[in-house]
Amino acid sequence: MSCLHAFHYGHPGIIPSGIRNHFLRPRTPGLEIGSVMVRNLKYVNNSLAPSFNFTLVTQVTVENTNFFGDFGFENCNGSVWCGSEVVGQMKIPKGRAQARAIEKINVPIDVSSLRLSDTNKLSSNVSSGLLELNSYVKLSGNVNIINIVKRRNPELNCFMKLNLTGKAIQGLKCY
Repeated sequence: MSCLHAFHYGHPGIIPSGIRNHFLRPRTPGLEIGSVMVRNLKYVNNSLAPSFNFTLVTQVTVENTNFFGDFGFENCNGSVWCGSEVVGQMKIPKGRAQARAIEKINVPIDVSSLRLSDTNKLSSNVSSGLLELNSYVKLSGNVNIINIVKRRNPELNCFMKLNLTGKAIQGLKCY
């Protein structure tokens, strides 16, 4: 007797493989940036000593597409880069996204050119009025579906430009 027939005839504890694979397969949750706001922007457009200092307030969303399982994730860190150097660190606190739900987390990130070892390349970025930035974050967590625990690690890479005169993020693209 096939699984489908067994289910059709009401045998308890037997779930047809098509239904089981669709609803009970642990999926990796989605990770996105919902919005980015710029606060306290200060910059110096000086060819000898260009600099910047500001706070990005981002809304990170964790979308759990699993039908029955929660996604619990641990504290994690992410980075904001200007060129090949880190200019900011983000801290995402421990949390949980319920099944078929979206968890929204506001994450402030202090960004500063003081962390740059070489500001020579920065001069052209600041004088153009657009500061090119990218960010990376990886969550570590578990999807728990009916006591079946699977490790899932969603990642997010974003590229953006900060319009220094407009004090706003432009061209945010995340992958």
